[in-house]
Amino acid sequence: MHDRLIPVTHVVFASCNYLGFDLDREIIDAAPAYLDAWGTHPSWSRLLGSPVLYEQIEARLTALLGCEDALVLPTITHIHMSVIPLLAAGGTIFMDARAHKTIYDGCQLARAARPSSASASRTPTTSTSCCARTATARA
Repeated sequence: MHDRLIPVTHVVFASCNYLGFDLDREIIDAAPAYLDAWGTHPSWSRLLGSPVLYEQIEARLTALLGCEDALVLPTITHIHMSVIPLLAAGGTIFMDARAHKTIYDGCQLARAARPSSASASRTPTTSTSCCARTATARA
């Protein structure tokens, strides 16, 4: 990737331009047609239904990746509330005290999703699905 601020080839996880697509000419040129068809915001919740656009994107991703299925999660809230509990899978989560609220919410959901029999057998100090918010120094 090539980032505007840091002129080296890398993946920038500290920005919202993880894949370097923000200045990609092909994407910029294709955007007007999609904006005309779909507007500037999907305006649908994946929790309430499955808009045809998402199904089309998932079908194309499945074909592109050669996988059995794909799932598009269009908002950071959907990602955090779905992926964090899945990845935590009973493990310990360490997070920065200044993490986005949706990350904290995803950690809380992971904690709530652990089996009750496992939580009953652990003391709070050894609980493995807790949200351990790490302290960070603020300047």
